[in-house]
Amino acid sequence: MAAPILCDFWYARELPGVVDDFEAVARERLGAARAAHWLGNRWLRGLLLLHLMRDYAAVAPNWYTYGRLFCIVNALTRRKPAILFECIDFDIAGQRAPVRFAYELFCRFILAPAMRATVVALQVMTARERESFADRYGIACDRIKLIPWPLSGWGRASELPSPGKDDPSSVFASGRAACDWDTLFEAARRGGWRLSVACGRRDLAHVQALNADGRVDIYCDLPAEAHDALLRRATVYVVSLREQNKSSGQARLADAIAARVPVVGTAVTGIEGYLIDGVTGVAIRPGDADAMAGAVSALIADPAAAAALTEAAAQHAERWSKADYFKTVADFAAGAR
Repeated sequence: MAAPILCDFWYARELPGVVDDFEAVARERLGAARAAHWLGNRWLRGLLLLHLMRDYAAVAPNWYTYGRLFCIVNALTRRKPAILFECIDFDIAGQRAPVRFAYELFCRFILAPAMRATVVALQVMTARERESFADRYGIACDRIKLIPWPLSGWGRASELPSPGKDDPSSVFASGRAACDWDTLFEAARRGGWRLSVACGRRDLAHVQALNADGRVDIYCDLPAEAHDALLRRATVYVVSLREQNKSSGQARLADAIAARVPVVGTAVTGIEGYLIDGVTGVAIRPGDADAMAGAVSALIADPAAAAALTEAAAQHAERWSKADYFKTVADFAAGAR
């Protein structure tokens, strides 16, 4: 008998018995070749989920690909209750005025009513996101559950021992979303420390332009293993973020804690509750290149303080692990149907 929830999100691999993995169900029902055709296109994928969910009590669509459209179609057809895992909203505040206006109209008259009609449970990762989802979409607060991202238990950057620091002033920063490269590069110029960055393809041209003097080593679309090798060699890791009013930087912080590398991070709202000044890292104001340069330089100059910070971060992270997280997510999903 099928699990009561059909899930099209990577969480399905972590929640056996609680949800059924949509991709596995698709391959079983359609065959591998035919399923690959449907799964390879975001819109066809959403339509297939609408079709296959008929045998289930509830459905968990992928919010990041077709989630909004799914909620609208699901509400119109009144098919199944929807559960949204790890819900991070669109950065409307950072868009141009016409885009903000159009999206707010879309939310008010189309998306928000659809979500109220179809979403029975929604998970967020910061307290502010819980408030913003309730305000923007009018979803009852008792449907919105704050389950914080775990900062330990992932086993990536900690799987291999640190190879040692090639340069005691080596600083590393990385990221694909919400990255404030301008402040980071200015801080590196003012602090005089050696910097390496790993960015995504979308940010590469901008990062290269900032590196006109060639002082920074730049990597693009690094595999996880190569990224973690650079992280373990760093003396300090910087999580340099722009304010986007949504979750950002938690996974980066977790990797640095696992690698036992001290963190200097930007205290934006998206990392509230995770970046705790003096505990999980050194928190600085957004856009403050002087503060970033000073905080990094201070950790480089004081290895004992850096070691104490990494130990405090590790102890804090151990209180809430990946196993704790998915147990809570499983309880959340099971109670939502």
